[in-house]
Amino acid sequence: MRPESLDEIVGLKKAVALIKSKLGTGAVPRAILLRGPYGCGKTTLAYIIAKYIQGPFFEGNPEVREVNAANARKLEDMRELAKEAGGYPFVGTYNVILLDECHKLTGDAMDVLLKELEVPKSPTVWILGTTDPGAINPGVLARCFIIDVEGLDAGERHELVARAAKKSEYKDELDSYEKALTKYNVSSPRIILSGFEQLLAGRSAEEAVAAVSMTITPEYHDIAFAVC
Repeated sequence: MRPESLDEIVGLKKAVALIKSKLGTGAVPRAILLRGPYGCGKTTLAYIIAKYIQGPFFEGNPEVREVNAANARKLEDMRELAKEAGGYPFVGTYNVILLDECHKLTGDAMDVLLKELEVPKSPTVWILGTTDPGAINPGVLARCFIIDVEGLDAGERHELVARAAKKSEYKDELDSYEKALTKYNVSSPRIILSGFEQLLAGRSAEEAVAAVSMTITPEYHDIAFAVC
């Protein structure tokens, strides 16, 4: 169900307009920062941008090196990525390194990234994803083209659910599911679609949304204390 082009995206109107305005001119920045809450489409948008920056006549899939900074956050990890950034792609005009959760890089690793972004010309575009932009090196932030990725409003939720229902040939009513999404204040496309899968599996609308929206669980000692 992931969209494959800017025109297929549900929601993110400001982000899409900004991408078309800035990148549509062919002026591709060295780094793009996608900042926003969990599950709102940062990774999906990154892959679409990776294809979009190759130009209007590009066909196929561009080279994207996806790295989760939570698992590759050290100085040595970033040095290896910086080395990769110097090579030209086999397909397309640009390499793309997608660095998710980039705020989790160590200070030394962030310094290496900053140095890499200071290189005037490179065949690599960095797309950084974060849920905590305040933790990013200010120098790195200053060198990024920043795009805000936001959750869906009620109308956009309705459009996404209707699209999912059509694709899966779901025929039952959806009002209860949408009301449950509103009740739990769910705006993340990822969570909305995960809940819809629960609905397809036979859960009630309330159960489906509750199953995927309970992100905070008690600690084990709290459970033990409550049992006692």
